[in-house]
Amino acid sequence: MAKKKQKSNRKKPKYKHFREAKPARYDDFTFLEPKFEKYIKTRILPILQFTGYKLKEKKHIATRIVASLWFAETRPIARPVADSRDNRNRTRRTVWDALIDAGLVRLALGSESSGFISRYRMTGQLKAMLSAYDKDRPLINYNLTRNTERKKPSRHALMLVQGSDKKTKKKKALPLKPSHLGVTHHWKEIENNIEKCNRSQLKHRYEVSINPCLRFIHSEQFGRYAMLHSWSGLSFQSLTKEERKNIVIDGKWTIELDFSGFFLRQYYHYRQIEPIRKDIYQPEKLLRCYKILLPKYQKLMRELVKGATIFCLNNANINKAYYVVESEYLKTTKKEQQRSKSDDTTKRTVQKKKICRQILYQTEKINLHVLLDRILRLHKRIKDDFFKPEKYSLTMSISTYMMLEILMKFQENNKAALPIHDSIIVKVQDENFARQTMNEVYKKYHPNSKYSGFLPVISLM
Repeated sequence: MAKKKQKSNRKKPKYKHFREAKPARYDDFTFLEPKFEKYIKTRILPILQFTGYKLKEKKHIATRIVASLWFAETRPIARPVADSRDNRNRTRRTVWDALIDAGLVRLALGSESSGFISRYRMTGQLKAMLSAYDKDRPLINYNLTRNTERKKPSRHALMLVQGSDKKTKKKKALPLKPSHLGVTHHWKEIENNIEKCNRSQLKHRYEVSINPCLRFIHSEQFGRYAMLHSWSGLSFQSLTKEERKNIVIDGKWTIELDFSGFFLRQYYHYRQIEPIRKDIYQPEKLLRCYKILLPKYQKLMRELVKGATIFCLNNANINKAYYVVESEYLKTTKKEQQRSKSDDTTKRTVQKKKICRQILYQTEKINLHVLLDRILRLHKRIKDDFFKPEKYSLTMSISTYMMLEILMKFQENNKAALPIHDSIIVKVQDENFARQTMNEVYKKYHPNSKYSGFLPVISLM
């Protein structure tokens, strides 16, 4: 008689359907709407059996975790929440385990050897409980404070200078230090404009659950790498390009308009030079093999050329730029190799880097130093602007002021616009207004002696 096959004692991996999904992060910063926070504390936390010390801290963390799970679940494409289970997060790990024991959360366990961070996803029970909350009520607190009126600065503010703690490396708000009264007046004016834009954005209806509001953030000191950033797991800026296509405002479909070659084109215009109107990065001139590549590989190599050009502008010397470009687009780290075995997103990144290496080293038969040298020769008319991070920082800050002025024009006309770095999402019916406004504001910041002003190149994403 044939022997019966013995059942393997090895358990099959569970929840693989969300193990490989791109995760969101545990959010400990966002200020929740008081009514939503009260709903979580009264309806969900009583189910959890907390014991021992730090009960108040555990309840606070549990509230944040539930909110993070719900933000991730209500995205256009639902995501799990990734969070480490190491000893530094011992209290948080206890809270996650309590949610799992209560049947509210499922776990895909990670490991240090694979470089895979543990991922969590809410069960149907928790989803049903949160779905009962009034959909018309906000989930997060949109009332941002004014740091110009506070002694101790807050990150939950209309405008802030953001740094990081040297020990914990956590982000923190740095104190504002006005040199004279005029600076303080300017800061207050920025806060007023941001608040007007945010109030205008909240008047519109969004079918996808997003946070349409913004903060004006400077890095380390005022005027350095200034950007308009949204916040929380509901931030519209955290959506992928594919997810952004599903944004519907006031029942109307939207489009995304982009300033093509935004930063590099401005360098030329500051020097009163009109560059090529097509693709300013010109990968076909830098790579001889570019024209024979398949479209998907052309896209990859254009990303490499664009990134290398930007890093040459934003780093102090060519050696630093080389290191950053290599690590970002070509070199695969041991951590990435380990994580690619269990993480789909990292696996795709490793594959892209491998393809870029093959095309650059084997097909084109050049190294990265040669590519960087070609980039510098191609843009020789602005050669004095390369390897000056302070100038790049200033260009980024000026670009942010431009974007804020564009948003103010939309606010004055009761129109919605969602900015994402150098592009904006608007209703299809507002495309002509958006293009006209983007052109007018750009010309204002880039005057020309011969014409009324330089014009940007605006493309449809």
